[in-house]
Amino acid sequence: MPITRCFNHLIHAMTDALLSDLVLFSTAIPFQGGVNHLNEQWQAYWAEKFGSHGYVPTDPVRPRIWRDRRISIPYRQNMILYVSKIRMAEIAEPICTVPFLSVAHPEMYEIRNSKSVRQSLRDLQMTTASKCKRIFGIS
Repeated sequence: MPITRCFNHLIHAMTDALLSDLVLFSTAIPFQGGVNHLNEQWQAYWAEKFGSHGYVPTDPVRPRIWRDRRISIPYRQNMILYVSKIRMAEIAEPICTVPFLSVAHPEMYEIRNSKSVRQSLRDLQMTTASKCKRIFGIS
């Protein structure tokens, strides 16, 4: 089974060529952050993209790893197993369907939010210093 975690680094035109009958898929969601992410999308976008090629999103992995801190948060948050409809018909046991595709892990949200607070405090400090310099004529 191919494991793919590079779609957010690819341009839209290249994404269709990387599909198999089983694809364990993890890619950055919007505002997740990272280096050279060109195509951050919500999982609903990818479900539509895979769906147009005959794939069904399933979620047998995330519920098992959601709270496992040994695994990097982006994997816990973003990992979806896409199964071709043909392969899905061959599977004896039902695979978990996905009740919610586009989710942000609470720990990722806290990390991103705390960075925003820090940046806001730095911005406030810079703005206050700049305003004081103007008021008191300091250059």
